Amino acid sequence: MSERLQIDLIARAGREQLPIVLMRLWRQWFVGTDGLVEIPTPGNEGDWLDPRHVGELWVPEGLPNPSPQPALQFLIKDGELRYMMPAMPTFLDLGERRYWNRGLRTQPLAHTWVNCLGLSLGTLKLAAYRRSEDEPWAEVLSPQRIDGALSRLIQLLADGPEPLLQGFHFIAIPIGQPLECASPDDELGLLLSVDPSEPANLEADEAPCASLRVSVCASARLSDSYRQPEVYAALIAAEDDS
Repeated sequence: MSERLQIDLIARAGREQLPIVLMRLWRQWFVGTDGLVEIPTPGNEGDWLDPRHVGELWVPEGLPNPSPQPALQFLIKDGELRYMMPAMPTFLDLGERRYWNRGLRTQPLAHTWVNCLGLSLGTLKLAAYRRSEDEPWAEVLSPQRIDGALSRLIQLLADGPEPLLQGFHFIAIPIGQPLECASPDDELGLLLSVDPSEPANLEADEAPCASLRVSVCASARLSDSYRQPEVYAALIAAEDDS
């Protein structure tokens, strides 16, 4: 896949595009069993790298492969819902700590979003796929209704956490259980539509529905990186010696 520089935005009036560079400082959240958790990005305090990428998921050598969690993600502006997309937050549990931002390209981002205005949200479903090399796409999460995720978002916005009332925010709400750990040379895909059972839409240059597709790629150790921000010191210390 060629490097994508823009997000496709689907609305009833047609298709628009959003430059990816504009969202570098947008904050990222995950709604887990313990409530709202922020995934560090350059918009946070500390020298964090932007972990989001629309084409690749990097798996650094020396660390275990991460677990991908299928999710429904919302773009919120000043506390109001704007767009919706599939998401696949990835995490790595080491000891008692969960790592979300593990450097560049460690959080997949959907390349096609849908505008929520005038959309029958209750009719949409989410499905996930995986394949290795040139094999056909295999379904790893059957089409799931998104009603529960919508209800959680509505309650979250009603409670009005202060940070969400200003600026742009991504909020991911899990659907189903985490998938098997992502391995290099895998491809992962998610579709959000009325009928997400056609994985061929993952191949489309202009997908007719909200979609995410990433290639899982091995990358160098964090300890071999030219830049080693202090916020990643614990991850670098956890690298194995092989």
